[in-house]
Amino acid sequence: MSRTDRERIVVGVVASNARVGSRQKRDFLATLRLQLESGLPLVGSLHQQAEFSGDPACQACCAAMAQSIEAGNTLAEAAAGCRGLFTRFEVVAIAEGERVGELPSALRAIEDDLEWRGKLRSQAVAALIYPVMVLNVGYFSLNVPTLLAGHVFGYLIGGVLFNLALYSGWLLISRGHGLGSMRGVVDTIFLTLPPLRWTIGNAILWHQKALY
Repeated sequence: MSRTDRERIVVGVVASNARVGSRQKRDFLATLRLQLESGLPLVGSLHQQAEFSGDPACQACCAAMAQSIEAGNTLAEAAAGCRGLFTRFEVVAIAEGERVGELPSALRAIEDDLEWRGKLRSQAVAALIYPVMVLNVGYFSLNVPTLLAGHVFGYLIGGVLFNLALYSGWLLISRGHGLGSMRGVVDTIFLTLPPLRWTIGNAILWHQKALY
């Protein structure tokens, strides 16, 4: 097969640019690494994942990469066309792994990097959400006496309860469906909700004691 035909196949791989989720990507890399460490051929491993992967985008990328490798391209060259699955950094890591004969180690390094980035993202989002919640609760607690003196207290309480219900529903849906990128954030919020609830309760009790 000519170089032109091989390049045409790589261009065909570029067409399968559907975004693959981070969890599906980690599963794909882990499975491919284990298959290679077990002695299975690369093309056969990709064909298996193209058939049995539960993610349509990942299936399309695996099938296209297998076809590209069968045409004479390297895994790095095939991966470069799947922009929805691999970044440029990851393609370079795969190419280096192929060059030195340590492809499974290169795949493991990409897995570790994805896991680290996922944890960092969850911690960053949690760090942003928690101060906002504390500030809102603190503002509400400090202004309880003022709110009780006005006629808008019932309206404000209704709005707060409605927003809390929506927020709680979002947390439960996120946790129940096991959204990988949000699980750490949701768990962190659940751990911080009891102290926040006690803060609101103590503020109301303090105001009641002050009145009576």
